[in-house]
This record gives sequence, structure tokens and C-alpha cells, in this order.
Amino acid sequence: MRLAGWVGALGDGLRRIYTGYVGDYAMYIVLFLAVLIFVQITWSPW
Repeated sequence: MRLAGWVGALGDGLRRIYTGYVGDYAMYIVLFLAVLIFVQITWSPW
């Protein structure tokens, strides 16, 4: 039952990501790029 609850919560979270609004997707891209820039500045893995 615990695993089923975890999988359900994961699916609900993924469902919230796929909203269909272009503005949301643009925000995800900007956040992803910000994380990549932060990683590059902090740890310089590349």
C-alpha cells in the first residue's frame, strides 16, 4: 500500500507538470537553465 501511495503521488506530480500552457514550459526551461548555470559556477563539472 505504501508503494502504491508513492507511485500515485509521483504520477500526480508528473500530471501537474504537463499543463499545456506555454508559459509554464518556458518557466521550466528557465529554471532548468538556472540550475545548470548554478552547477557550472559552483562545481565546474564541464
